[in-house]
Amino acid sequence: MKLLALSLLFLFVLAIHDVAGQYVVNEVLANEPGSFTSLEWIELLNPSDTPLQFDGFNILVNGSSIVIPTDAVIAPRGYQLICRRLFANGTSPGFESVWGDSSGVWGDCEQETDIAQPIEASFSLPNSAGVIEVNHDGEAVSRFEWTESGADGVSWERVYPDSDRVAQCESADGSTPGRVNSVTPLKQDMALDSVEVRAHRDYIDLIVHLSSRGTEPVSGHYLFVSGVYIHDTIPLRTVEPLRRDSLYLRYSFPGIYVPLNLSLSEDDRLENNEWSGFATGTDFPPVVLSEIMPDPQAEPSSEWVEIFNASDTVIDIAEWSLGDAVRLSQISQIAYLLRPGEFVVLAQSKLALVARFPGQSARIIEVTPWPMLNNDVEVVRLMDRFGIEADRFGYKSAFSEDYPWSRRNETETWGRSAVRFGTPGSPNEVVPASTESELRVELSSKYISPDGDGFQDELGITVVGGDFGECTIRIFDSQGREVRTLARDQQYLPLPLIWDGLSDSGGRLPIGLYIVMVERSDGVSARTVVVVAR
Repeated sequence: MKLLALSLLFLFVLAIHDVAGQYVVNEVLANEPGSFTSLEWIELLNPSDTPLQFDGFNILVNGSSIVIPTDAVIAPRGYQLICRRLFANGTSPGFESVWGDSSGVWGDCEQETDIAQPIEASFSLPNSAGVIEVNHDGEAVSRFEWTESGADGVSWERVYPDSDRVAQCESADGSTPGRVNSVTPLKQDMALDSVEVRAHRDYIDLIVHLSSRGTEPVSGHYLFVSGVYIHDTIPLRTVEPLRRDSLYLRYSFPGIYVPLNLSLSEDDRLENNEWSGFATGTDFPPVVLSEIMPDPQAEPSSEWVEIFNASDTVIDIAEWSLGDAVRLSQISQIAYLLRPGEFVVLAQSKLALVARFPGQSARIIEVTPWPMLNNDVEVVRLMDRFGIEADRFGYKSAFSEDYPWSRRNETETWGRSAVRFGTPGSPNEVVPASTESELRVELSSKYISPDGDGFQDELGITVVGGDFGECTIRIFDSQGREVRTLARDQQYLPLPLIWDGLSDSGGRLPIGLYIVMVERSDGVSARTVVVVAR
């Protein structure tokens, strides 16, 4: 065992010796941000404790040499950037305009003084695959290879100076020119990976995802939560190297949105220790779903979703999204202000919706690409610009005959629209929708006293299960004689039906027991008893 340990130590020393006194290709930006063609760069590392001069070294990109001044020197443990363009040229940016302060001068800001001035050279890096080699007196001393296109504007980084393994940069900046690579493990490196904000009516849950990316366990660290209404310090449990952890926090804040900052105790890598964003308050959500047409039948047809500003504040819905559990589509990329109490209709086809409702004045946004809505099981989600779910509604089936799902008073319970084709841009008229085939009758009271004194003069009658067939609602006296018909062969029943205690002829019925009976077209019936009193 001792011999094995000595052998491993000897191999490690050899590996360090191999890179000592040699240039290492450490990081490469091949897939430039956006559509630019002048922002490619190569980072060289001097891993030794002595300065290194370029004289005697040769850099090859896919076999073609790059011309570098032979008197250029890299400081001990230092970096040298080689870029296609250092300063902006007309409409083409340069390295200094993206990774510096875009002043046209190198070394006049903090991020530039920490990096030696990049060397401009002529070369071209392919996005999909490439090889960069450093030769010294004809002998290869460093090789950097990538075999696929990386993410746009994200560099490839070498994991260790003495390793051939490369990986996509994990920094939020997309690259780390002149700094330790983000994928290179340090001793103490606790990272704040992400924060989920889950809004509830009276509180929010913050789910903080952490990971230990270093080579040693992280212990004795803290999470600091700060904002207008809070300054919280939370001790963290020990996290072993390459392990993840999650922290669940619950807070309650006033208002709609509250800016928050989360940060970790200082460690060997500071750039992954902070998160800034927004939490939600007790007035969230300001905008909600109010009507959904998932299965339009008659032409011209268009799926559509109506949203409603339920707050007392003007809300910009730019970068809000609509979709289902899998995919989301952005509603608007530009500012779009929604006034308090205002509706906006999100449409698959604006042209078809205008043709269907020629007189309506609601604003319509055609969402592209439209998130197609299922006619059976579906969950419709409305997400705000910060990726927080503002509202959702799930249904098991769409209604037939062009009746959409609607929300009573725009913020309460869902049901079927009482109006065929719905009421886009207008207050909803809603029929309660049942998800059960059982038929039953629910009364607002066991008594009705239609004597005009303002007390129990009317009876509310709710039919549950009326969605599964056409219904007839009749009232019989204790002798079985029909005295009133409230609905005949009606499927879309208002909520609730109101009986004024009178007969079909308008006469006052005598005191006694009466039967409220509902019969459905499939033969199912239900009944209950009510007392007419004085």
